[in-house]
Amino acid sequence: MAALLGAEVDYFSAQLATPTLDELYSYAAVMTWCNYPYADNVAMGDVLADFVDAGGKVILGQWCFPTAGNYLAGRIMEDPLYCPVLSCAGWGAGTYLGDGMRCPTQLGPVTTLTTSYLDIVTGLAPGASWDGHIGSSYAAIWNADKNVWYSPGNLGGMYESGAENSWYPAF
Repeated sequence: MAALLGAEVDYFSAQLATPTLDELYSYAAVMTWCNYPYADNVAMGDVLADFVDAGGKVILGQWCFPTAGNYLAGRIMEDPLYCPVLSCAGWGAGTYLGDGMRCPTQLGPVTTLTTSYLDIVTGLAPGASWDGHIGSSYAAIWNADKNVWYSPGNLGGMYESGAENSWYPAF
């Protein structure tokens, strides 16, 4: 992710603790995905919503929506003014259908993309935008008013293949 963004990236294990809002203030954006349980999934979601309210940007990665056991909760997930995703139909795999146009990366537009693990997003919050499909899911969903993006097949910046042409919001 650091190479794609052209900036330094820090890692924080939210499995061990929840970052404070003061800790998040030093960042323009935060990305989270949950392969393991959060130390406190409600507190994590609440501090991310506070971060957005303070002008920060958040990328919600795979499994933030409750599709695979571990998930993010709190205001950022429960309030559709933040989370652009309202529903998922579990998880699966998918290949990019070539129908995206709006989310170019620093390396050029998305051409190919495949993932073995993907939240199957089926419902979007009112006012949410999206671009492209991976299998039966949307590839990228965002709520521009709140600066929150949902990347349903994104494991910390990596899809299974085609990662060099993945969706990242333009900050």
